[in-house]
Amino acid sequence: MVHELPSPPKPTVVVIPGAACPSAHFYQPLCDVLSNTYNYTASTDDLPSASRAPPQTPGTLEDDVGVFHAKIAALVENGEDVVVVVHSYGGMVATDAVQGLARSERQSRGLKGGVVRIVYLTCIVAGVGETAGEVCERGGLKFKMESVGENGEYLTQMPGPISAQKVFSDLPLEEALLWQSRQSLQSAICYTGKCVYDAYRHIPITYIICTQDEVLTPEFQEGRVEFLRKEAKELDVVRMETGHCPNISALEETARVIVGAIEKGISKRTTEV
Repeated sequence: MVHELPSPPKPTVVVIPGAACPSAHFYQPLCDVLSNTYNYTASTDDLPSASRAPPQTPGTLEDDVGVFHAKIAALVENGEDVVVVVHSYGGMVATDAVQGLARSERQSRGLKGGVVRIVYLTCIVAGVGETAGEVCERGGLKFKMESVGENGEYLTQMPGPISAQKVFSDLPLEEALLWQSRQSLQSAICYTGKCVYDAYRHIPITYIICTQDEVLTPEFQEGRVEFLRKEAKELDVVRMETGHCPNISALEETARVIVGAIEKGISKRTTEV
């Protein structure tokens, strides 16, 4: 009689938002699909840099990292494997937030649980010592934003159809304007925070290129992939024919692609064992 080995438990998914995108509107629906359709435990939270307004002190990259490091660490310390799914500016947050939490590192110390994969969804990925602003400038990106606050400490999208159709380029104009109205302010200072950890050298990576993205252009994304090809421990690349926010314009497909990335990683780990 042949006895099949039990399937490994599914990792928990933590979704880190992009800039100016409140998690309840922009990422909770993705968590719901991952949970209800694919039976993954998935959760998200707000970035401090995207959930404050004048006269509050704007959130920094370090503030964002602190929120998600604590969230991921609590799961890991409970012995859970975690996949971090991250969008846009959130790539900066994820890269630092997983420091000390890689499954391979914890295993070497005889500990259970850990981060088993980062899924970058059209993301800014920096080298140690680099800022998001520097990476974007070097990649040829120019953003037209309005300053808000006495000293311009917050940024907002230029209201109207031009900006809406850039961020939500694969949605009809009426829908694009609706989603633009749901965006929040974003702190300016977060783009000056330096990356302090090279997560991609310790944790397997999937990078999802969105080929119709008009914010982080396909050329920019390809540049980040080339960077990761040189630096990453393990890299898979997937392409989606979507704009910058496939979590809005192609929700079901985005969930399916993420699950495919997770299951491919599980298969690799099972084979290695």
